[in-house]
Amino acid sequence: MLKRARSCKAVADGIEELIQSKYEEGDRIPGERDLAKRFHASRPTVREAVVSLEIAGLVEVRINSGIYVIGKANTRRNEEHGFAPFEILSARMIVEPEVTGMAAKHAMSDDFDKMEASIQSMREEDQQNRPTEQGDRGFHLAVAGGCGNAMLAEVVHLLWDNQQKSSLWLRADAYGRSGEFRQHWIQDHLAVLEAIRQRKIDLAKASMQRHLENTWQSLLDAGHD
Repeated sequence: MLKRARSCKAVADGIEELIQSKYEEGDRIPGERDLAKRFHASRPTVREAVVSLEIAGLVEVRINSGIYVIGKANTRRNEEHGFAPFEILSARMIVEPEVTGMAAKHAMSDDFDKMEASIQSMREEDQQNRPTEQGDRGFHLAVAGGCGNAMLAEVVHLLWDNQQKSSLWLRADAYGRSGEFRQHWIQDHLAVLEAIRQRKIDLAKASMQRHLENTWQSLLDAGHD
């Protein structure tokens, strides 16, 4: 997992200062790799910073093209966008693999039915080109519901509630929720389900960890540079 040397806010402030001093509306600013070098920050931090500026209406990310200035108003950015995407994923990577291992020990037939139904929802969303998180959320909550510990299940609910309330997460997630990646996502979930069904605790943990790492990478790889 990548460590962030500078905070998302510090990098966003730096990019905004750069825009105010050197660029006009319509200009293309340096890409994420160059910004990471300039501000001595990791790619995840730069990605979050760019997303926050996009939400604020200062920049626009154009797929396979770059980051463009669309506004220069010195308006205070709203800080109430929710938790940053990579902070959310970091928390999930701590909690969900362990919860998944517990589900491999405790899940019952109705839990498996909920997991299967959620994967089917993901398939339908993919077929209809509706890249939502509903099937995805349902699967992870079904896994948590089968872990045998109501408190941990509630923690997973809390993580997902905060994730779906975060405009930063939703925007960053949209970059990576391509048709090709959705297919990999379904396969990831099937692997988790199979490991749980076989009662293979270590494999279940590893399968969930791999899925979350794939999600992390999708946010880094999507669209730009």
